[in-house]
Amino acid sequence: VGAGGSTWSLGMDVNEKGEVFLAPYTFAAITVTHPMLPPGFVTANPDCYILKIKDDGSRLLQSTRFGGDGFEYTTSLFVDKRNNVYITGYTTSQNLPATGGFAGFGGLFRGQYVVYLFKIDSVFTRWMVSKYLGTTGFVYTTSVTVNDLDEIFVTGITNGTGFPNPTNSPTGAGYQAFALKMKADGTYPFWTTYVGSSFYSWRQRIAVTAKDELIMTGNTNSTSFPVSNDAFQKLLKGSSDGFIAKLNPRGDMEYATYYGGSSWDYLYAAAARRIGCVTHLVMAGYSNSSDFPTLNAWKPAVSRLSYSGVVGKFRDTLKVTDIDLGADRVYCNVLAQVLDAGNKGASYRWSTNDTTRRITVRKPGTYTVRATYGCGWRSDTIKLELNYSPRKPNLRDTLLCNNDSARFDARNDTIPRVTYRWTNGDSTRFTKATDTGWLG
Repeated sequence: VGAGGSTWSLGMDVNEKGEVFLAPYTFAAITVTHPMLPPGFVTANPDCYILKIKDDGSRLLQSTRFGGDGFEYTTSLFVDKRNNVYITGYTTSQNLPATGGFAGFGGLFRGQYVVYLFKIDSVFTRWMVSKYLGTTGFVYTTSVTVNDLDEIFVTGITNGTGFPNPTNSPTGAGYQAFALKMKADGTYPFWTTYVGSSFYSWRQRIAVTAKDELIMTGNTNSTSFPVSNDAFQKLLKGSSDGFIAKLNPRGDMEYATYYGGSSWDYLYAAAARRIGCVTHLVMAGYSNSSDFPTLNAWKPAVSRLSYSGVVGKFRDTLKVTDIDLGADRVYCNVLAQVLDAGNKGASYRWSTNDTTRRITVRKPGTYTVRATYGCGWRSDTIKLELNYSPRKPNLRDTLLCNNDSARFDARNDTIPRVTYRWTNGDSTRFTKATDTGWLG
């Protein structure tokens, strides 16, 4: 890829057809089949390209150029199920085709360089999301991915503050990892989380589980990295260790551990796949620790030359959390209630035979749901009742002559379990009057 200059690529992904997507940044010339920058647009080197290559590597299917009046370095690329392409990296260009962003965080160039996030449609004709992601201090993005709703997750490192909707605050000095989740159109973050403490926590990669948990791998030289109580390794062993962290769907830390030996260890790649009720996390990187933790290793010893590549797989059981449909409720006149079983990505069975996470209920009754990921289940039941406000009966004064009688209708017969009480003692919908007087 590329001719006449240096070329690097940190971003790569593969779609379901086996077609390969690359995001090289280069000083070289690469053929552009789908130009997206307007004619006369000012660019400089190195620029970023986005390439789509046939599954057997035999030819270039699509390509486009991405850049501005400075340099661009793309650090991560992700392809969603519709073959839309997401890229993130950092730039000194102030004229990228970025649209307006969220207040204080996107749409504006900040500092000497900032990071960017772009989403490109599957045929390389338009930018679907195009933003600068700048804040105070240094910011560097390392990975991007999306969930099944196309909500976007980005991670990187920073020594600044000012991220919107933070779940926590930066701790200590130095560079800390961060992660954020934003809407599918890139307009605003749901949450931002700082991961780490003093010194460096960086070079992380991310993957999303079926439950929308965010798995992060990276490396840190911090002695106070916020490990969880059930961490596999609770202390920093070497000059730099890998780390693995899991954030719940709200961005709160659920699990974190060091992972390394007594020298230098780096985790640079992560991929998650659900098989049954288990998330399989595959991580990769390199190490020169002779005591790097291994299990069933094909090659248990570090290379004599210096560093060896490392690959590991972890299992994380998907557990159903308690379902809370709420307390039993009574509605007046109209019932329209959405019931949510939570536990994104689980299998569901409602008493209505629905199999979705949420159902809309419009009739009174008792509703039960069960949810499972395949290992254990949870259930909950709710009773919904419907009461009606009666309509005022239209009783009219009536004149009786001789032995006449009159029949009166209290209506409201459409109300379930309706009861009547007339002043003459009758308890039915209709009553008959033969004498003068008041009737109600």
